[in-house]
Amino acid sequence: MNPHSDCSGSVPFAELIDQTRQAMDQAQSIVIYGVGNIFPKVWSFVHETGNAAKVSAILDDQPGKGRMTRGTLRVQPPTRSVLENADIIVFTFPTYEGCLRRLGLDPGRPGIVRGDLLDYALTLSRRELNTISWIITSACNSRCNICGYWRSPQVHLDIDRVADTINAYPRTNHYIAGGETYCHPQWQTLFQRIRVKDDILVLTNGLLPEQIWKSCDQHGIVKFSVSLDGGPRAYQRIRGVDGYDRVVRTLRGLVKRPGTTVIVAIVIGPFTELEDFEHVEALCRELGLYLAPIIYREWQQFEGLPTAEIMLKKLPQFSELLHRSPVVSDLDRRFCDTYVTWYHGRLRAPCTSGYTKVCINERGQVTWCTDKLDPQHHLGNLYEASLPDIMASERFYKIAAELRDCNDCWNRSFRRFDVSCHWDRIAARLGNDNPPPQTGPARPSPTQPATA
Repeated sequence: MNPHSDCSGSVPFAELIDQTRQAMDQAQSIVIYGVGNIFPKVWSFVHETGNAAKVSAILDDQPGKGRMTRGTLRVQPPTRSVLENADIIVFTFPTYEGCLRRLGLDPGRPGIVRGDLLDYALTLSRRELNTISWIITSACNSRCNICGYWRSPQVHLDIDRVADTINAYPRTNHYIAGGETYCHPQWQTLFQRIRVKDDILVLTNGLLPEQIWKSCDQHGIVKFSVSLDGGPRAYQRIRGVDGYDRVVRTLRGLVKRPGTTVIVAIVIGPFTELEDFEHVEALCRELGLYLAPIIYREWQQFEGLPTAEIMLKKLPQFSELLHRSPVVSDLDRRFCDTYVTWYHGRLRAPCTSGYTKVCINERGQVTWCTDKLDPQHHLGNLYEASLPDIMASERFYKIAAELRDCNDCWNRSFRRFDVSCHWDRIAARLGNDNPPPQTGPARPSPTQPATA
């Protein structure tokens, strides 16, 4: 198979899937490297092809993910011997070359499968979303100066509709957020009703440790992203409440629980200083957790927030910290490196959202992403139709035709996947002061359903 196929359409989706299947059928030992957003589709594909017994190891660089298990396998740190003995290594991220070099292995060795491209092919050809981002409530117990949810009317999404939709997409990542997730009065009912919980990621401000721990201990939730923006003073300056100690208590409690995966998210924004980043980064090193840097963006639905230009002037100051930090992933470094170039209009990347990811807000509106919130871009509403029906509607394909080459945002939650799939072509343009417009990848026609 061709492990370096990009999304240009040179290898049709059906052919890419078939080549991967054949390679796995012929292999004796398969190793999966990385248990992030791409993992669910890869794991499912290995099982559906009858090759699950050949998976000898699941690896991840983040020490904290060593508490995770899938089937009978426990996630372990990568070692040279495990990788050398594998016939196939399925990387679930595009920055695998550096990982192999750090272990003294040849990045060009045979048997490498780009799991992110396999995921892309499976997602589009089968119309099975990679990620659904949920905003289940607008209620929030923070008072952040970089967000406006806490000023909004409290609206809670109907839990039955959330649970039914999640259960209809068991091989999809589900980000559950708010507002603040645990401010939804029926959060326990939701977690009780979800059947497959391995790929549920709860985004939380961490201010309610007992509730968060309960969702893990009693309801089987094992993935968490906890926000932290600095030490005690910085936290109160940005978040508007005295909550630093509670957040740290939440983190320490989660890392003690078997099987949990915890990510710490920090917003690099108008009020973030270098020492704030250094403080959170040191805590992540102490706890063995990844740090996810999020670049501040303006929320179009909220008024009175700082402009992105303020943050943009500060972003270069964080570059050295991002590149030398052992708890920031190569993919996040790559994403942050591209932001300034994109912001100044010198970088284009096709948008895979809609086909691969959608957002559902507290009012049930299904949107292409978290930025296209105008009524003309609403794909549908869960209170009026099921998500599969919305995704197969004529309205969906009409909006897809308009937004498939949108380049209006560089939102980590959505665009990092695009950067992953299209990195070879993006990298070729980064050195060009005025790169030409980039054509989109092969994808289904916006006027008809996808076919394999």
